[in-house]
Amino acid sequence: MIDVQNITFRYSSKSEPVFHNFCLQLEQNKVYGLLGENGTGKSTLLYLLMGLLRPEEGIITVDNADVSQRKRATLQQMYIVPEEFDLPQMRFTDYVATYRPFYPAFSDDILHRCMDEFHLPLDARLNQLSMGDKKKALMSFALATNVRYLLMDEPTNGLDLPSKKQFRKVIVGQDGSMPSSSSSSCWHCSFSCWRSWAYCMTLHHAPYATSGAMEFPSSPSSSLTSPTAPSAEHR
Repeated sequence: MIDVQNITFRYSSKSEPVFHNFCLQLEQNKVYGLLGENGTGKSTLLYLLMGLLRPEEGIITVDNADVSQRKRATLQQMYIVPEEFDLPQMRFTDYVATYRPFYPAFSDDILHRCMDEFHLPLDARLNQLSMGDKKKALMSFALATNVRYLLMDEPTNGLDLPSKKQFRKVIVGQDGSMPSSSSSSCWHCSFSCWRSWAYCMTLHHAPYATSGAMEFPSSPSSSLTSPTAPSAEHR
């Protein structure tokens, strides 16, 4: 479980908090969609969950370990696909050989299935791929890491409509399962992906910051909304 406990975060001492006294729990084996207006902290939240940003107050734990400590055992169970990224000038097979040893549960079967679905050759030269194909290759690698917690920031940006359909088929199969049944996924993406989510979380602007607790309903008919806090509704 990813547990966010009363965090406060701002980018500088002179700026207003992006999050103030913010709480959240993400359970394993679930797919969460993350929505919100510009500036509500969606991407910031993903980077906080990865330990790439650190809150000034509060703590974020992943399976009871403080993620800000960036311990190897924790990072081996997490992966983020950023919205913007650069890939080295090498073949995809060399990229996989370089980075796969860090992830003990890496699955060649998942990698091959994802690349097949995206119609990409395993020996593709990364520097010669379009931005959309680079994203497909990175998402294939991300899924193949077989980590417990997979975070994606705007994963469908740069993809055309047919590729977005491929994306849903690859990420969440027709039976609603992740390629790895033990994984949890949290996406910051457009509402067009909603059919792939088990839960939808929406961040709202508070008077000065995004604040409050985000909880998840126990049944499809229930929801929790606060005028100053983010809301989460079951799809």
